[in-house]
Amino acid sequence: MPEKKTTIPLDQLILATDNPRHEEVDSEAAAIAHLCNKENIEQLARDISENGINPAERLIIVPIDEDDAEDDATFIVAEGNRRVCALKLLNDPDLAPASIRKKIENYSKNWHPIKELDVVVITNEARRRHWLMRIHDGAQNGRGRMPWKSEQKTRFTGGGRNAVAQSLLDYAQSEGMLSAKERSGRISHMTRLVGNPLVRDVLGLRTEDGPEELRRNRHKTDFDLVLGELLEETRTKSLGSQAAKDKIDSFAHKLQNLEGLSHERLEDSATLRTQEDSDSTFDASEQSSLNDSDDLEEDTEAKQPSRPRPPKRSYNFAWSQEIADELEKLGAEKLSELHWSVCTVNAQKHTPLVAVGVWSFLDSLAALAGAGDEQSFVQYWKAGRISQLGVAKGDAAKTINNVLDRLSKAGNNTKHDAKSAHFDYRQLVNDWAGYNPIGFGAIKRNS
Repeated sequence: MPEKKTTIPLDQLILATDNPRHEEVDSEAAAIAHLCNKENIEQLARDISENGINPAERLIIVPIDEDDAEDDATFIVAEGNRRVCALKLLNDPDLAPASIRKKIENYSKNWHPIKELDVVVITNEARRRHWLMRIHDGAQNGRGRMPWKSEQKTRFTGGGRNAVAQSLLDYAQSEGMLSAKERSGRISHMTRLVGNPLVRDVLGLRTEDGPEELRRNRHKTDFDLVLGELLEETRTKSLGSQAAKDKIDSFAHKLQNLEGLSHERLEDSATLRTQEDSDSTFDASEQSSLNDSDDLEEDTEAKQPSRPRPPKRSYNFAWSQEIADELEKLGAEKLSELHWSVCTVNAQKHTPLVAVGVWSFLDSLAALAGAGDEQSFVQYWKAGRISQLGVAKGDAAKTINNVLDRLSKAGNNTKHDAKSAHFDYRQLVNDWAGYNPIGFGAIKRNS
């Protein structure tokens, strides 16, 4: 039988008695006992009961007798013994050793048995061994599976204990403080440093908005000065790769006395945009101090970016005080709350939620403006009515109507479909900015 991808009933699969995970045994029951005692099958069974099996990984199996008819053949599991063992226990908890049987019974209570599995039949022993080595023998200079490093895991998950350190390294790289190559191997040490409250304080780092939206209560020059010292420590690891708290505390006290570090703090913390901040971005207070300087031209030249930077992005909807004031005059409490909510929630983090919120706001606003019960806000605000409101005329009015149509579809899909949802936060933010004149015009008309 050549190599073949197919599906096989679970009851036609037998665990390998010569599995490399344990010494050779004489029965499947003995194989189950070894796997449960040494290979954490109980936790795997729990995960499978909650999430199913990985659809990206097939079992590798080999027929016991190549002459058997395919519909009733019995196969030995060459790759995937832990998964098959967990499935057998979930389907029949009595097969589990007494030490974990109670837990397996609990996992199987709401279990919908998996009776068939995706497999690949490989009869050639050399080929089987080749692929088993690729799976289980590490990176093999890139030929095997390459495990993720700490920073790569954080980049994938978008969170976890390294998330703040990752964002700081992203910022430092975007500012030219280190290169992509130079940042390798630094994230764990940076996590230890910024996990210390004294270090965060001297840096001026604020994390209340999450790692994607770090803030600082120091001027940018002070922030960068301290961050530069942290980057140097992550390079040298002079405190030790497993730096103790007392050493990091002492390091933080030294940072407080850095030459050139001011003691000024910003009254309102400033956003530190990871990856997208520009060298020429200042706080209003920083700009004011530059305007008072005799060396303004020289400072401005020094702040010019050394290479093109991506433009800053907005992560929240633009707030309109005019709309808020008009809604308050009308006593439209629901609309006031919706307007506040969609402008407060981070659109990047909560895109589907914001898409539904915008739909609800626009639908309620259309009803307030006079739309009929069966009339959508897209139908109500046709190009002609947009022109009548004095918001825009001609092609500009049609463009606004198209924007409303996109917002309607984004909200409708996200609200009603079991799987489809809107995840493009940048388009939502852009469309909201295009809609704002409509909202103000409709509200003024009803005031």
